[in-house]
Amino acid sequence: MRSILTAIILLFGLFPCSPVLGIFCLIGRKDPDRCHRISFRFVQAFLRAVVRVSGAEIDVRGRENIPRDRSAVFISNHRSYYDIFITYALTEREMGYIAKQEIARIPLVGRWMANIRCLFLNREDPREGIKTIQAGAAQVEAGIPMWIFAEGHRTDGDTMLPFKDGSFKLATKPGAPIIPVTIEGTERIFEQHMPWVRKTKVTLIYGEPIETAGLDRKAQKELAGRVQDIITAELRQLALAEGREPADPAVDPELYEKQKAAR
Repeated sequence: MRSILTAIILLFGLFPCSPVLGIFCLIGRKDPDRCHRISFRFVQAFLRAVVRVSGAEIDVRGRENIPRDRSAVFISNHRSYYDIFITYALTEREMGYIAKQEIARIPLVGRWMANIRCLFLNREDPREGIKTIQAGAAQVEAGIPMWIFAEGHRTDGDTMLPFKDGSFKLATKPGAPIIPVTIEGTERIFEQHMPWVRKTKVTLIYGEPIETAGLDRKAQKELAGRVQDIITAELRQLALAEGREPADPAVDPELYEKQKAAR
């Protein structure tokens, strides 16, 4: 039943929204900021419905670490499509995401994402990728928080790709704080038993802010490993608390590609 309801919301809920999208785009021609604000509320309500139907029991920790009076960059691991659904459903203010360019080509979805300040990363063209990160850094400097999944791909829950250094320029260029975010359990909602949606427990941990203003080059280069170590430690603690043997989530990119091809 959860799978059917989710499909109804995602498929039959998305396309009837196209007239609304058209209205919002017309508003955006005269008042882009207003378009972003109302799109944010509309999309958030839609995704909250998707998350609610999934039955996910979400344990959120560390909300006090989220800055209320300034922008920040949220950097997390990536396990599921539901990472985006859940984190966007929970945010209390407008937020943009860095997404892969392929999503921009999906009818309606790409336009909605652009309306909520998401940017699309061309992973095949380094120059275009740099431009996207620079645009994201400019949004952060303008007061719009950004979220990026620093691995660049979804992984299978027991693995984690090395975090990409370029992701951290979102924060270091404007001197914004980084919020490390640990996501655990989302892959059990859908990816582990596609096409079925199943109720499960999800844990979301917002870590303490890491200030980037004034960091020298050496400290900036160490940020990727530092944030990944924080998330790895949280995942190990969650596994131990649940009586599971903690896996070493760090894997070689070549090994990951083999695992991906086997799935």
